[in-house]
Amino acid sequence: MAGHIRASGVVVYYLEQGEPNFLLLRSRRDRSWGFPKGHLLEGEGLLSGAMRELWEETGIREVTLVSGFTEHMTYRVNRAGRFRQKTVTYFLGRVETSAVRLSDEHSEHRWAVVEDARKILTFENLRTLVTRAWMLVAPLSPPLETESSPVP
Repeated sequence: MAGHIRASGVVVYYLEQGEPNFLLLRSRRDRSWGFPKGHLLEGEGLLSGAMRELWEETGIREVTLVSGFTEHMTYRVNRAGRFRQKTVTYFLGRVETSAVRLSDEHSEHRWAVVEDARKILTFENLRTLVTRAWMLVAPLSPPLETESSPVP
């Protein structure tokens, strides 16, 4: 499609006491909350573009991708009074540290558990995305607490 915009990004999380915390970035331009992402360069692949954007926007280089998670979102954007289709492909990655170095594109960042992320994220499609990511990386059930019972 002529004028179709392609972008990619990474939903990043780290575990804090076994609970996934997701990295949210606030856009300096429109103040919306989202994930690290950006437009692909000419000839750039989806994954390499996502990794480049992650590095440029957060300073994060070391990330372990979660196999089997690739989400595509297509929506309309208004560019200079002209509506165009934009497709963003997101990958899911785990980091071992919460250290972030923000680019000038973002005014702040926040690490949030899924419930808080769903409240903070600006767009519904991103709230759905973080829920899908959480479902893949959260423990299936909390650890069972064992009770000791007296032996008769």
